[in-house]
Amino acid sequence: MGGQRRVAIACQGGGSHTAFTAGVLSRWLRNGEPDGVRVVGFSGTSGGAVCATLAWRAVVGGDVADAPRRLRGYWESTAADTPLELVTNAGLVWTSVLQNLGLLPLISPYDVAVPAQETLPGAAGALGRARQDRP
Repeated sequence: MGGQRRVAIACQGGGSHTAFTAGVLSRWLRNGEPDGVRVVGFSGTSGGAVCATLAWRAVVGGDVADAPRRLRGYWESTAADTPLELVTNAGLVWTSVLQNLGLLPLISPYDVAVPAQETLPGAAGALGRARQDRP
């Protein structure tokens, strides 16, 4: 183990990037950790975090070669395959296309005022002052 390179893997997320990440991890880990490599951690964002979690579970479980099965099983179980799921997916894709073309308005949760939003900075400041005043 002393001569092994310690590697932490960052997994990219977001649509097709997540599919690529799952494929690369599956291919890379299908026969266990590659020679001379010791995987010491995974991280990721969005779908990449899901891939990282599934792969890490296989590593800490002592069966690195099980990562491809875990990845494939999860993503197959979340794929749109019923008629309703396929229609919903197509509708969401077309909504995004129409928004990008300016034919539908962009709606963001960040555009909606949240009543507590204005009070949180004040509360955080008061908490900081209270900590400073402690003996």
